Amino acid sequence: MDILNSLVSELATHINSGKAILFTGAGFSSTSINIQNDDLPRATELARKICELGKFEIDDDLRYASEYYLDKDLGKEALIDLLKTTFTCRETTPAQQAIAAANWRRIYTTNYDNTLEQAALANSKLLETVDISRSPKEFTKNAKTCIHLNGAITKLTPSTLENQFKLSTSSYVSPDSFLSSPWHFQFKRDLDTCSALVFIGYSLYDIEIQKILYENRHLVEKTYFITQKNPSSKSTFTLKKYGQILAIGVEEFGNLLAPLLCSEERSTTENLSAIRAYEPTESDTPIRDRDVESLILYGDTTQAAVDRYILRDPDVPFLVNRKELEIVERFTQAKRHTVLIGTFGNGKSLLLQQIAPYLFTKGYDVYFLSDPDGDFSQDIEIIRGGKKSVVLIDDYPHHIDLIKTIGHLHPENVHIITTARIYAHEYLRNKLKDYSFSYQELSIDQLSEQETTELIEIIDNLGAWGDKAYYSQQQKFSFLANDNDSQISLTLLSLFNSDQIKKRVAALLNFFGDGQTPQEQLYKDTAFAIALIEIIGLQTSNSLISEIALNDEIYSDALRQNESFQQLFRLSDSGVRSKSSLFSMALIRNHFLPSYTVPQLLRIAKKYGAMDNKNQFENEAFRSVVKFSFIERLLPDANKKSNIRDYYERLKNNVDWLKSDPHFWLQYAMAQIPFKEYAKAQQYIDQSYALAKKKINYHTNHHDTQQGRLYLLIALEPKTDAPHEYFSKAHKLFCKIDNDIYKFRQVIRYTDYYETCYTKIAKRYQTEFEHACKRMVNDIDQLIKDRSDSSFNAPVLIRTREQLSKVLDAILAKR
Repeated sequence: MDILNSLVSELATHINSGKAILFTGAGFSSTSINIQNDDLPRATELARKICELGKFEIDDDLRYASEYYLDKDLGKEALIDLLKTTFTCRETTPAQQAIAAANWRRIYTTNYDNTLEQAALANSKLLETVDISRSPKEFTKNAKTCIHLNGAITKLTPSTLENQFKLSTSSYVSPDSFLSSPWHFQFKRDLDTCSALVFIGYSLYDIEIQKILYENRHLVEKTYFITQKNPSSKSTFTLKKYGQILAIGVEEFGNLLAPLLCSEERSTTENLSAIRAYEPTESDTPIRDRDVESLILYGDTTQAAVDRYILRDPDVPFLVNRKELEIVERFTQAKRHTVLIGTFGNGKSLLLQQIAPYLFTKGYDVYFLSDPDGDFSQDIEIIRGGKKSVVLIDDYPHHIDLIKTIGHLHPENVHIITTARIYAHEYLRNKLKDYSFSYQELSIDQLSEQETTELIEIIDNLGAWGDKAYYSQQQKFSFLANDNDSQISLTLLSLFNSDQIKKRVAALLNFFGDGQTPQEQLYKDTAFAIALIEIIGLQTSNSLISEIALNDEIYSDALRQNESFQQLFRLSDSGVRSKSSLFSMALIRNHFLPSYTVPQLLRIAKKYGAMDNKNQFENEAFRSVVKFSFIERLLPDANKKSNIRDYYERLKNNVDWLKSDPHFWLQYAMAQIPFKEYAKAQQYIDQSYALAKKKINYHTNHHDTQQGRLYLLIALEPKTDAPHEYFSKAHKLFCKIDNDIYKFRQVIRYTDYYETCYTKIAKRYQTEFEHACKRMVNDIDQLIKDRSDSSFNAPVLIRTREQLSKVLDAILAKR
């Protein structure tokens, strides 16, 4: 009994934390009383009732009975009446009430009846009834939901009887409908993040649920089965492989659990559900060269290694000491949130890891976002009562609801430090203002001279210069500062492209061989999916990896125990720990042939393009595989033009509705521009504009930006007869476009126009050009002034203004 009490107490702790998942089957509802004052029937009893109603031969097979009844058209209304009177619950037991009203993260059931909802209501708790026809994105932030995988009795109508409401034999579950619904992905996500998975009255006969548990072997330690007393040997044999069995029945379990459940809201940091408190790692393990190499080459490090470097005197060159650490501290002292922006692969996530120990030593409580589906609002309410705190959120565009929550709550002593890729941040800038999220903005792209010198020391210590090992310190500095624009990303890409590094990575990819056998192909698809998710910037959870890979091999022990796979990808129970997006891009570009990459991307696009109600992750994945700038990164330079053309030609046929989508045609046009297919690009831009006109409130700012870019490039072509005309068209477009970094990325080409065309055009056109440059300088100044409250700091603007000023000075000097 002591062991039993200990297990129930352990479960109560998980449930009280708000991180446990409940999954009920027919056994949970068997003691409920329906409106006819009868117990709720099992599948065999329901089958007999349907046979009696239809007046045909009695049979215990529910699927047969229901299908025969409906096929013979024996009366839908009568069957619906039978089902409603049979499965509408009137009375529940105290044990059921205690279980249903507990603080579950989410509840899933294969039952039709409303026992769970009625039991919760008896304890003054409301559970919202949801069936799988609804989109998970409406409910994932709401812990008070009960998802009926097989249909809910309260939603039963003649139109739902044969689709959303499933009559089947396996605890009333229809695996096909669950597998094809968005809730299948959500269920796998919940398995990734839950602290406990509790099955009550569920026999696990369903093969697909069994398969999910079998493939998630790490779930065994947190899975519990509450079964009837003295279960059959068959049931025990089946269940014990997947978790711990408590053979005590629903009533005893509920009665033991009830006094252990919290009746009050969570109020201590021990029960945080969305964020986790940071504590510095106490470790005497020195940082080795292999740790540095793993970070620089693979983007793989531990918080413990970062802590040791920041908190103690470093023994070896490991991290670049970013100047942003002190700046972020100043912003936080000024009670402002901070957004760290940067381009792809320039160390935003690593900087957050450095900020944690740095601010901890300055007296701040530090928290990391750990579970976006947790109760973030409640967590903030908990920590706002403590001392000054910072919450670190990597890549806020994927967690925009959390930023909205902060803007709404406006906690006095809780400050957010978050990151974003610069163009995603630009897109969301106005939303942050609407959410009353007041912040300082800091670009981390450019390394200072001191930081560049430190990066050189790190690469020196690793001996990773390859064919540039003979460079002097000055040449190395010039290589980083000039050839690679003082950016970490460009420097590391140069290293990734060396033969030495390519060979080492190729050796680690031996777990999928040539991808020729079916098993090797599945492994290859999984590795590709992990890298792709990293590049998109999403969390590499098991659930998302399996969705993008279009298979479930990420759960298989054979792959997870493979030594090469473990060296390449650092695993956790819930997924793959984040690696460098830059390394992932180099992995795909250098080690996956276009003959594989293009078809695999098309398969992913086809899957998500067919979805009507995509969640945030699915929508981001689909948008990425349509975007030219994303696709272009993944393909090697050799035959890039033909591979990109092939991709977009097939994409519009794989996802037919894209043919009428203006955004697709704009991306297709952008795919032509790098290869100077200007006529074709113009054709597709015209197509995009025409389709955009048919859309209500469709903004064409991006169209105008790309059209202006195309006009400028045509103006720069030697064969262009009247370059001033194309420049004038471009400038008129840029004058009407909102001031943002997208616009000024193109305006910097005014300097190219000056160098190529200025001396060849008539004086009046030279005067017009000079005024155009002055106008753009004024626009930049106005943008900087408008955003001065957020310490706006975009290198694109600074560089463009400097170049335009040089042009104007040169024009003035020639007078």
